[in-house]
Amino acid sequence: MQLSAKDTQLTSSGIVRLHPTLFSLENLIDSILLLFNFGEITESSLDQRKEIATTLLSDYSMLLILDNMETVKDGRIMEFVRSLPPLTKAKVLMTSRLRTTSWELPIPVNELSFPEVKEFLHIKSGEMRLGILPDFENTLKQVHIASGGLPLAIQWMLGQYSITGNLSKVTNQVRSPDSPLLEFSFRNSWAVLPSEAQTALAILSIFDESPTMRLWATALGWSTEAVEKATSKLIEATFVSEKVDPKTGQKTYHALPITLAFARNELAKMDDLELTARTRHQRHVQEMELVAAETERFSSLFVRFKVERDTEKRAVILARKAEDQAASLNYEEAERFFKEAMDIDPRSVYVLVNYGLFKQKTGQVGESIRLMEEASNRCNKDTGFFVYYNLGKVYDEIRNREQVERCLRKALEYQPENFIARHQLGVVTSRLGKFQEADGIFDDLIKDQLSRIYPSDTLIIAYKSKIINLRKSGQYNLAKKTVQVALENARKFAHLAGRLHELDDAYNDS
Repeated sequence: MQLSAKDTQLTSSGIVRLHPTLFSLENLIDSILLLFNFGEITESSLDQRKEIATTLLSDYSMLLILDNMETVKDGRIMEFVRSLPPLTKAKVLMTSRLRTTSWELPIPVNELSFPEVKEFLHIKSGEMRLGILPDFENTLKQVHIASGGLPLAIQWMLGQYSITGNLSKVTNQVRSPDSPLLEFSFRNSWAVLPSEAQTALAILSIFDESPTMRLWATALGWSTEAVEKATSKLIEATFVSEKVDPKTGQKTYHALPITLAFARNELAKMDDLELTARTRHQRHVQEMELVAAETERFSSLFVRFKVERDTEKRAVILARKAEDQAASLNYEEAERFFKEAMDIDPRSVYVLVNYGLFKQKTGQVGESIRLMEEASNRCNKDTGFFVYYNLGKVYDEIRNREQVERCLRKALEYQPENFIARHQLGVVTSRLGKFQEADGIFDDLIKDQLSRIYPSDTLIIAYKSKIINLRKSGQYNLAKKTVQVALENARKFAHLAGRLHELDDAYNDS
């Protein structure tokens, strides 16, 4: 038995009212009783009729189809279905255009492809005895674009064509504000959307190409979190679909042309929202054009980090702009630039690390670590030192010395001769109580510097750290001797004379 709650139907002459066969629990129960020839008890109490109907459904194998549940107002129908005994022989199949969180199995019904539209046109034009459609290939293209591949839209357009004989007029009518096709296809689903989801869908219609989340949020002037919440409702209601680029991992948000036509009509009713959104969008486009024009200025940065993808180049430039804003304490603008950079290329190691450093600066250490750990999963020989060295700095802020040591060791795998990282590794191993290992690191630094014609300040720094490490490990005599050796070696180089006092200070201060 199949019952439908459908109360309207789209015809060539417009939307017509129907008499639904499913509208209340009483009507459902009575239909079941009539099917089994128990019509004489339909005058009994509802509880008695429910009991008999439940017994019949439990004892007999049957398929009960309850169609178009989205238009049913009587919640008792769902309660009755749920209350059927677990071992009932009947199967109940319910359909709805709207998703709930309790009972449905979502099955995507995609629009027809171009070849499928062609086949559908051949079949339906034959059924409707329209003969050979004029200039079939051109007609096919018009119908495919105007309908978005929706079978109902194609059938309605053919019905209109059979009346008017003017296909162009019919395709234009599809998008018009008084289009019965749009009204029939979308009004009920639109009406139950939250106002935020309605606004988001309306703004989606201003884009020439499917936008990213960040671009969509920019046009709306909302936070990404607010748009994501609205988008989840639009995806549930099948207005919007999310697609992920397998190469870049970038997400974009798509709607059928016919859906966007409906959304555009609704946007026109929303005061000056369209103007405001287009202004925001245009500002963003201009910023992106400026970013493209600045590519040459950042060429050395691209070479250093082996940035080759065009999307990553734009993202890196935006990240640099964000850094400039952060340096000027314009944190809100910096956040906006970083989010746009992440939106353009979420795989960019440069963007991930610098966004992480910004998060650290604003006190969001957990988020900073998350971003940098993500960067560590994507780094290579050109970016590995940059990632792990900066990640070590973030861990140092929360005094997680074991992680600092790990990060510095990883960084030195990529740049083993980096004096600064080597010295910092010596310091953190000393703080972890690994005094002998730290002493070896400082000795290696000292040896490297003494082999140079003109050692750098690193020689003084390494000696100071070695002296402090020896004092911390209780080797006071050796620390004193190291001071004397350090003074003797440093005096050989006139450019280090101004820092000799630091060696005695290191011994005394420690």
